[in-house]
Amino acid sequence: MESEVYLARVRARSIEESKTAKIGRLFDAAGLDRLVRERDLTAIKVHFGELGNDSFVP
Repeated sequence: MESEVYLARVRARSIEESKTAKIGRLFDAAGLDRLVRERDLTAIKVHFGELGNDSFVP
C-alpha cells in the first residue's frame, strides 16, 4: 500500500502567513475534506518542537 505524506513548516514569516493559514493549505492540499468526515477518528503526527518555541509540547 502506497501512502502520501504532506509536510509544512509551521514557522510564520509574516502576518499573512499565519500558522492557521498554513495548516489550512496543508489540509486542502491533502484533500482531507474528502477523506475525513465529521466524528471520524483521526491521527495527526506533529513535531514536538524545541524548548522555548511556541509549538513546544512538554
